[in-house]
Amino acid sequence: MIRPGARWSVGVVVLASLFLGCNGDDEPIGLVSSPTWTPAVLTTPSPVPSPTATTTPAPTIGPRVSYFALARADGLVIEPSGTTADGTPVYVRPSGAGFYIIVEGAPGPSGAPVGLSTFREDLAGLPDLQIVASRPLGDGSPAVCDMSPPGGGVPAVEPAAFSATPEIIAAVNDLACRFRDGEGKPLGVGPADACTMFPSGDFGFINPGSTVQYCAQVSRLIAFPEGDTILTVRLRDILGNVGAEAKIVVRVQPAPTLPPSPTATPTVPRREEQGPVVTYLGLIRADGTLVEPSDVTDDGVPVYVRRGGFGFGLVIEGKPGRSGKPVSPRTFQPDLITFPDLQVWTSRDLGNGSPEVCDRAEARPGATPVAGGGVPATNPVDFALTPDNIARVNDFACRFRDGQDQPFGRFDGEQCILLASGDYGFASNDAQIQFCAMVDASIAFPTGETLITVRLRDVDGNVGPPRSMIVRVL
Repeated sequence: MIRPGARWSVGVVVLASLFLGCNGDDEPIGLVSSPTWTPAVLTTPSPVPSPTATTTPAPTIGPRVSYFALARADGLVIEPSGTTADGTPVYVRPSGAGFYIIVEGAPGPSGAPVGLSTFREDLAGLPDLQIVASRPLGDGSPAVCDMSPPGGGVPAVEPAAFSATPEIIAAVNDLACRFRDGEGKPLGVGPADACTMFPSGDFGFINPGSTVQYCAQVSRLIAFPEGDTILTVRLRDILGNVGAEAKIVVRVQPAPTLPPSPTATPTVPRREEQGPVVTYLGLIRADGTLVEPSDVTDDGVPVYVRRGGFGFGLVIEGKPGRSGKPVSPRTFQPDLITFPDLQVWTSRDLGNGSPEVCDRAEARPGATPVAGGGVPATNPVDFALTPDNIARVNDFACRFRDGQDQPFGRFDGEQCILLASGDYGFASNDAQIQFCAMVDASIAFPTGETLITVRLRDVDGNVGPPRSMIVRVL
């Protein structure tokens, strides 16, 4: 999910500079009067979910953790499945990745604003957000904040501790640095840039009393292991005062059976084509997990709703049709004399609608514009082999790449969908090939509804029936 950048962190830094003794390792400063600046709070009519934190009884004057929980990859909060004997909330997930960790905070008795930092690059101390896991995440790599490919995980701190030893400083920074604002910086965000979404489609803080939110997307790099992992968090204000700890349990409990096939995409063809059948047409999140359709039209076309026009993936799967011939995998015909094997149309321009074919930035090093161009619309859908149609279909289809970034489909072993089991695979049980395209800003969908129509061709040149879906961008 792509969120707008934080717009108020500078104010906190400036305010912090007015106080002495702001080093992260200083002794706590005594009770002070509230500063005149206070971050704006976004109120919402939605009720605050069930309490999500158990706090330590030790008296502290630093910030309180006002909300601590998990959220789905689309930002909707996840309710706890239960609590432990000591009241710690338990969140059950079918896999160890594909969700968010959410922490919100508010000033404590000191009255000082909550600090925003989630990373100390010099590793001289702890950041303002201080969080540890009881078990290694991902591969447990001790390298700090190793988020770039191939990347690494986070070591455990068990029992939970926040002492200023090199090992704990490294582990805390390693996990906390995964909490990023909308611009990818290691900072918390204000209410206007929250990553949590209400059922109404609006984004905001879950606890209306919160003044800061921290969001971390759990990818495969820091996937939780099967079983129970305890997360412990505390916050620090801009004067160096720390608050009480809060805990949750993340329980990864894989489903005992494979997930059922997602909702079919049943736009009925007008005639019985001999070629391949589209077994799945839908969207995935940036982490590879499936997006469920939000609605279905009267004629059975699924509708997928997104808050933004990019930052997700298109996935198409197929199997042999009545001809019995395998699906052919090519997604680009460079001579532009015909359609590729994957044939896909859009009813509205994507990105800037550039007519240049396959103007992908990564495929044109040094080209201008560096960002690449979009895809022009074909509305209504036209299957005729005209030069314009051939160019448009190749322009869109060439965005579907295999694991080597080549214009081909993907076979078993290189799929792009992250299943609930934690494995990558097909969405439909009978699929034999998968086509994957990540939607970046160059081919962003416009606000409103865009109809996507797809058909496939087999190795003998037979085309199959078309299938459609609608992408609705709010």
